[in-house]
Amino acid sequence: MKPAPALRRGLAIFFAMLASLLCIPWNAEAQGVRPDQEGAMDALGSVVCTTPVDCSKKCFAAKKFCVEYAYHPYKPDVGNGALIDCIDTFPPARLGGSYTCLYKYSNGDVCVFSRAAQIGPIHPPAPPPLCVYKS
Repeated sequence: MKPAPALRRGLAIFFAMLASLLCIPWNAEAQGVRPDQEGAMDALGSVVCTTPVDCSKKCFAAKKFCVEYAYHPYKPDVGNGALIDCIDTFPPARLGGSYTCLYKYSNGDVCVFSRAAQIGPIHPPAPPPLCVYKS
């Protein structure tokens, strides 16, 4: 039995955050994607980028409205985190589907801000931000 789409998405986000915490580099060139390509995306619908400004520009182009920097939702003294990725699944964000923005903070924390889908007459609210704390 296949896991539910929400569970698969949650696991994909969790492992993306875990990889960023462990500083595991994603080798874009090995996947045939150059970070400087306009609209470069990996198989998970993730944007391939080099800086927060670059990430934001590519996310906006893919209809994922993630800004370069975001406050820490639970630790205001940490300051702003830098955008490291924006991810969507089926249906894609450009068709009104949901997406997430991942931010990494100076203390090593990573937080995911979700944007709810805008499809159909009923629009459920987005869940609260989810953070993984570096200990």
